[in-house]
Amino acid sequence: RWYHSAENGELVEIFSSNSSLKFQPTVQDALHKIYCQWFPRNETDDDDEDWSPMLPSKLAEIGPLKRNPALVQDAQSILDEGKGTFDVIMPHISNTEKQRLVIEGVKIHIYIDTKHYHDHKLQNAKPKRRSQSPQLSSQISSDDSHRRSAAEDFDDSIMDVTMTRFLYSMQEIDENKQEAAQPDDTHDNAAGDDDNIWMQTYKIKPEYKVVLSRQNALQFAIENGRGSVMLRAQCRSTRERDILAIVVQALAQAKLKRKQQKKKQQQQQQQQQQQQHRRF
Repeated sequence: RWYHSAENGELVEIFSSNSSLKFQPTVQDALHKIYCQWFPRNETDDDDEDWSPMLPSKLAEIGPLKRNPALVQDAQSILDEGKGTFDVIMPHISNTEKQRLVIEGVKIHIYIDTKHYHDHKLQNAKPKRRSQSPQLSSQISSDDSHRRSAAEDFDDSIMDVTMTRFLYSMQEIDENKQEAAQPDDTHDNAAGDDDNIWMQTYKIKPEYKVVLSRQNALQFAIENGRGSVMLRAQCRSTRERDILAIVVQALAQAKLKRKQQKKKQQQQQQQQQQQQHRRF
C-alpha cells in the first residue's frame, strides 16, 4: 500500500494492489513524500483476507517528489496566454476519435463531434460502491469519502455530467427529427460541420479539481467539489494530462485566493464601520 503525507502529518492511502509492486506517481504527488508498506495477506482464510499473523513491513520513504520543470513551463504558457487546447478521448462516444477540450480564461469548453454518437453504454448505469478497507493504523487517515471518490471517478458505469447532458441533448434531437420527418424520408439531410459539433461550457470555480487515475496513465476526471464528476475522459499522453491538471488546479486556486481576499476585505470594512459607529 502506498501513501503520501497530508498537511496535518497523517498518511493518506493513495494506492493499493494485490498483484503488482509497481507504483506510478502523478504530477499531483509532487511536493509530497511517498511511503510504501507491505501487508501480508492470508490466502487461506476467505472470511478475512486482510488478516494475517505476520506483521506488516516498516514504511519505506522517498521524496518529497519534484515536478518536471518543462511541465510547469508549458502549463504557465497556457495560463499566460489565457487559452489552451487539449485533444481528449471519451470512450463512451469513441475509443479512437478525439474530441476537444479548450480552456479559455476561467472557462472549460468541451466540443463533441456528434457524428461519432452511436451506442452509449451508460443509459442504464447504476453507481457502484467500493468496499472499504479496514483502518490498519492510527497513523493512517480514515477518509472514507476520499477513497470512494477515487474509485467512482473512473467507474465506467457512472455517468458524468457532460455525458448525461450530451445524451439528453442527442435524444431530444432524435425525437425532434422523428416528429419532423416526412413519411417518405429515407435518410437525414447532410449537415454542415458546425451542426455536427455539440458544446458544453463550465466555469472553473474554487472547488474544482482534476483527479488523475492511477490505473490508467491517460485517464482523468474533473470534479466540481460538490460530489459531481463534470467530465471523465482520456488525454493523448500522460504529459498532456499532467499539464491539464496543473492548469485547472492553478485557475481554481487563483479563484479561491481572490475569494478569500474579497472576504477578508469585506470583514475589514465591516470592522471599520463598527469602529466608526462606536466613536459616534
